[in-house]
Amino acid sequence: AKGKIVGIEVLPNVGRSCAEATDRHGMSAIHRAAGLGILADLRTFAARGDDLALINEKGASPLYYAAQNPRAGLAVFRFYAKTLGREAFSKLTRRAVIPNQHTLALEAVFNVNEPVLRFLLAQAKTGAAVDFGTPTVFGWTPRSFAAREKLAIAKLLPRDTIADRRAFLRQKEAAWLQTKGNDRHRRGLALIAAATRGDRAQVDRLLAAGVDINGRYGRLGALALNSLSRPGLSRDEER
Repeated sequence: AKGKIVGIEVLPNVGRSCAEATDRHGMSAIHRAAGLGILADLRTFAARGDDLALINEKGASPLYYAAQNPRAGLAVFRFYAKTLGREAFSKLTRRAVIPNQHTLALEAVFNVNEPVLRFLLAQAKTGAAVDFGTPTVFGWTPRSFAAREKLAIAKLLPRDTIADRRAFLRQKEAAWLQTKGNDRHRRGLALIAAATRGDRAQVDRLLAAGVDINGRYGRLGALALNSLSRPGLSRDEER
C-alpha cells in the first residue's frame, strides 16, 4: 500500500524495500538521502542490504543528486567509494543520465561543486573510470561548460575541442533525422546551417522557398535566429 517515508510518497513495493521504492519524480529514500547528504540514513540502508547503487526511472544514481550538493556531496561520494568498492563505484562514475546526458562530472560543474570534481579527478588518477568526455544533449562537456562559466577548475579537467562537440551534435542530429525527421526539419536545419556559416544567399533562397525562420527544427528544436550562438557551438568558446 502507499505510504510515507522521509517525506516522500512511496509506490507499491514490487519486490523492493521501502527505501528503494520511488515516487512520481523517480526519487527513492536512497536518492533523497544522497542528495541531502544524510550519511546516517545511507549507513542504515547499507546495513539493511538496500541497493545503494539504485538507478531510478530517469537513469540517475544517488550520486547524481549528491553531485548537486556542494556542501555535503563530497562526504556522500567518499562514503560510496568506500562502501561499494572500486568496481561498483566505477560503474556509477561512468554513467550519464537520460535524457540530459549529464555525467556526474558535468552535474558537479553545473552546480559549482568543486569538492566533488576534485574527488572525481583524484579517483580517475587511481584508475577509476570517471566519465569526463560524454557531451550533454547540447554538446557541452565538463571542461567546456566550466570554461563557459569561467570556473578556475576548468583547466584541470580533461581537454576537448569544439570540433569534437560539433561532430557529436552532427552525429546525434543525423540519427534523429533517420527516425523522426521529415522534409520540414531537413530544410529548417539547412537554414540554420546557412545562417551559422553566414551564407546570406542560401538563407534568402530557403526563406523564399517557404522555410519558416521562426520554426523550431531538429532534435533540439533549434531556432535559425539563434543559430550563431547555439549551445556548445559558440565560435568564441575556449578550445
